[in-house]
Amino acid sequence: MKLTDEEIQQLLEKGLSPSNTAGASENDLATYQLLFDALKKEPPGGLPYNFTAKLTHQLQVRKNRAADIKFYLLAITIPVVLLGGACALFILLGNKAAVQMANDLLRYKWPFIFVLSAFLVVQYLDQKLVKEYPGA
Repeated sequence: MKLTDEEIQQLLEKGLSPSNTAGASENDLATYQLLFDALKKEPPGGLPYNFTAKLTHQLQVRKNRAADIKFYLLAITIPVVLLGGACALFILLGNKAAVQMANDLLRYKWPFIFVLSAFLVVQYLDQKLVKEYPGA
């Protein structure tokens, strides 16, 4: 008579040795005994199970942060350089044109600042809300 897995488990839980049981092969009982002994042992203290995932995530965050800083610096630098170049060009062309350019820049400074700020805020929110939580 062949014993089922549940019956073998019950026999081993009762503490019966392979020689005391009839109907179960010694190989099956020895295998189950090894399995139960291995399951009784607690895992050794050490790194957590998700250590690799956490480490990979932290490395990706650092890499993304460096790329984000470069992007934000570029997004701020390009408009400033373009405005500075335009001012320098108008100064070279003549004083009257430079005064007109300065007046135009002062008149439209708030829309320019708003558009630049809105662009940076949208990029920041994209990085924080969308890319950090792709499953959410």
